[in-house]
Amino acid sequence: MKATEAHLPPILQDEALIDIKTVCALTGFKAPSPIYDRIRDGLFPPPIRLSSRCSRWKVSVIRAWIAAQQAQAGAPVQTPSAGRGGA
Repeated sequence: MKATEAHLPPILQDEALIDIKTVCALTGFKAPSPIYDRIRDGLFPPPIRLSSRCSRWKVSVIRAWIAAQQAQAGAPVQTPSAGRGGA
């Protein structure tokens, strides 16, 4: 686990709403500005606006974006395990 992921819960449900700091941790971006640049350019999913000062992303949308980036780069796509403990 990366140090940036230390504050994340071990299992994030697909419908969970996450803030920009968590999006940065999941995607590996060090700051929010590259994410907002990509949103503006249509290269990253836009957030759900909960209010004028509150935006969140669904975990499933961010995971799908990461999988698409990996597929485009030719990297193997890792899917999160559905249950605990793995086998």
